[in-house]
Amino acid sequence: MLDFKRYEMDYIKSNMYILLNGKEALIIDPNVSEEGFQLLKEKGIQRATILLTHEHFDHTVGINRIRDMMEAEVICQKECAKSIAVARKNRPLSLLMIKGQDSPKQIREFYNSFSLYTCYADRSFEFCYEFDWRSHSVFMIATPGHSKGSCCIEVDSKYVFTGDSLIQDIPVITRYPGGSMEEYERQTVPYLEKLSEEAFIMPGHGVPCNMGKLKYKERGVW
Repeated sequence: MLDFKRYEMDYIKSNMYILLNGKEALIIDPNVSEEGFQLLKEKGIQRATILLTHEHFDHTVGINRIRDMMEAEVICQKECAKSIAVARKNRPLSLLMIKGQDSPKQIREFYNSFSLYTCYADRSFEFCYEFDWRSHSVFMIATPGHSKGSCCIEVDSKYVFTGDSLIQDIPVITRYPGGSMEEYERQTVPYLEKLSEEAFIMPGHGVPCNMGKLKYKERGVW
C-alpha cells in the first residue's frame, strides 16, 4: 500500500493527497491545508509534481503556495490548464454555497481571506497522458462531465483519483459552467465502470473506498 496522506480543506472539505519519496512529492489537487504544508516543510521536500483532477478553486488554490515553497511542475487536462490561467475563474464561490453550518461569519471571513489568482500548467493533454514518477506509473485520462477539464488519475493502476467525477453516494454535479451530464454518461461512466474491483478510489471529497463496493445507479450516483 502506498502511503498517501489526505488533507481536507476547511469548510468545503476538498481532499489534497500527498505521496512522499525522498525529497520529492507527488501532490494531487493542492488545497490550503496548513497541516499538509507543514509536512512538506518538515520532510524537507525540494520538488513537487502536482496533478489536478479538475480546475475548480478548491482543488487548485494551493498551487502557488507550493510553487513558492519549492520547485514544482503542474500537469492537467488542457481545458483545466486554460481555466486556471484566468483569475475570474478561480473565485471561491463554492464556499458561499455551503449550507447548514453553525458559523456563517467564519465562512465569510474564510472566503474573504482569498484573493483572485492565476496559475499555469507546465504540461497539459487532451485525452490521456502517461508518465513515470519515482518508479511509479501515472496515467491521466479526461473524464468530462463535472467540468470541461476533469480527469481521473491512476497511480500504479491501483489508486484512482477521481476528483469530483466520482464521490460515493453523492451525485456528480454538472450544473457549473462546462458541466454536462450527457458527456459524463457518454465518456466518463464507461471508463469508471471498467475499473478493476480492486481499484482504490481516492475521491475529491469524502473518504477513499474500494471500487468493488460501488455500482453506477443513474444520473451520476455511485
